[in-house]
Amino acid sequence: ASGADRRASEASRRADQARAGAFTAGTVAGYTEVRATVSGVVTERITSPGTLVQPGMLIARIAQVDRVRLQANVAQADATEIRPMQPVEVRSPRDPARHDETMVSSVFPTSDPASRTQIVEAVIDNADGYYRPGDLVRLRLGTGDSSAAPSITVPLRAVTQIVRGGGAVIGETEPAVWVVRADPDAQAAEDTDWTCTMHPEVSEPGPGTCPKCKMALVPRTVAGGDQSGAAFRVPVVLGANDGDRVIVRSGLRAGDRVITSGLDVLREGDRVRIVQIDGHAPGEAPPT
Repeated sequence: ASGADRRASEASRRADQARAGAFTAGTVAGYTEVRATVSGVVTERITSPGTLVQPGMLIARIAQVDRVRLQANVAQADATEIRPMQPVEVRSPRDPARHDETMVSSVFPTSDPASRTQIVEAVIDNADGYYRPGDLVRLRLGTGDSSAAPSITVPLRAVTQIVRGGGAVIGETEPAVWVVRADPDAQAAEDTDWTCTMHPEVSEPGPGTCPKCKMALVPRTVAGGDQSGAAFRVPVVLGANDGDRVIVRSGLRAGDRVITSGLDVLREGDRVRIVQIDGHAPGEAPPT
C-alpha cells in the first residue's frame, strides 16, 4: 500500500510540475508579441529584440500619421497678417510636382525671444502616409479672403532700403523699390540691337558673339514711347514673403514696372529702356 501511495504522490507531483511548466510557457509565449494600443507608424525602436523588459519600460515610439501637424517659424512682422482658416499650400522637396492644400489651424500668441518668430500651425489629412514626422516641407500662405482685392507682389531682390523721410539718422531706413515712370522725352519708335543673355549691357548693331563670354548674340527689341522712361525710387510697405516674392501692402499699383537688377548703380531720374529678349516681355508687378 505504501508503494502505491508513493507512486500516486510522485504522479501528482509530476502533474503539478507539468501544469506549472505549461503556465510558464504560456506566459512566455504571451511576451513574444507586443501590441500597441493605437495604430500608427514606428518612428523609433528603443529596445532591441531579445531584451528582457520590465513594466513601464519604453520599447518604441509610434506616430499616428493619418493626420499630421505642420509647423513653421514665421517672423513677428509677418505673423500679424496670418489668421486661422487662411489657405496653405504644402510642398515637399521629395516631389516638387506634388502640392496639397489645407488651412492655418492656429498661430501661437507668444514669440521666441531669441529668433523673434512665432509658430504658425496647420493640420493636413495624410491618409496615404506621404508626409512623415520630421519631414521638411514648404508652406505657402494665402491671403485668407477670396473676396478681397488681390495683393501686389514683387521679387525680394527688387527691394532696397532708403533713409526714412529723407533724414540722416543712421539706422532709420524704410523699404523701397525702383519703378519705371513715363518719360515724355522718350523716343516713340522701336529699334533693334543685338545683345547677350548673360551680359545684357552688351549692345551691337548686328549678329556676332559677346565680347565677354563669346556666346552668340540674340536680337533685342528696344521699345520707345510708353515702354521707356525714367527710374524713380518709391517707398513701400511690405507684408509677408515666401522667400522669393514679397507682398507690397502700399506704394505700388498692379502693372507698375519694377526694376530688379542693377539697383546699386541707379540714380533718381536715370533714363531706362525696357527691352524684350527673344520675345520675352518685360516684367511687371503682378497681382497674386
